[in-house]
Amino acid sequence: MKKITTVDTSRLSNLETVQLVKEHLLDVANLEITDAPTQKFITDLTAQSAEFEAYIENERNSEFSKAIREYDMEREKGLSAFGRALKVHALSANAAEQAAYNRLNSVWNIHKKLVKANDKQQTSGIDNLTADLDNDAARESLNTLFMGGILQRINQANNAYKTELAKRNDEQAERIFYESKRLRSQLLNTYKLYGSYIQSMTNLYSDSELFDKIFSLLNVTRKKFADLAKRRKKSSPEETGEG
Repeated sequence: MKKITTVDTSRLSNLETVQLVKEHLLDVANLEITDAPTQKFITDLTAQSAEFEAYIENERNSEFSKAIREYDMEREKGLSAFGRALKVHALSANAAEQAAYNRLNSVWNIHKKLVKANDKQQTSGIDNLTADLDNDAARESLNTLFMGGILQRINQANNAYKTELAKRNDEQAERIFYESKRLRSQLLNTYKLYGSYIQSMTNLYSDSELFDKIFSLLNVTRKKFADLAKRRKKSSPEETGEG
């Protein structure tokens, strides 16, 4: 019995969820599909993925989102600059610089993964990094390596990010959250029903070239996104779900 590949869709972003569906729709676009239920699923998935994608794009292009992305990029650049500047002094022949490097590097090793962390982890993580460097010894080391300005850059961007985020009132945040959740749930529910239908028909009509082709194309895309979700699972344990 053939089975479709399981995809842990809870580990896919909203945009990746849309891509999961759209890539399959593109794969089957040139097939001559005569089965009415399959046609209906394709029509529904096309409309729902387009609606969800448009919502994501509109939200990304809002003035609020633009400002948030700018501050987020600035703090990420600052974190990268901090790590690179510190690395320059790793082989310093100057005893004071070497001591400063060792002191700062022991702190940076705890926080260096912030560069690739998600937005929420970055926000709190930068606060923790700042707290760990808020002492006389660390400040002296920062001054020795002329890195105080980089830390200030990171903090300014992080504080601006938090300030901008706070501007979004609770009502707006709740509306955006639930509308996004509704559209995502609607798309994934249809996609799940579609997958179950294709699996059933492929096994029921094992001599059907059409269903066998659709099934194969469906699994190629699902395998791609299943692998993406598994890689993400190793670094960010969360509640899981299947699609």
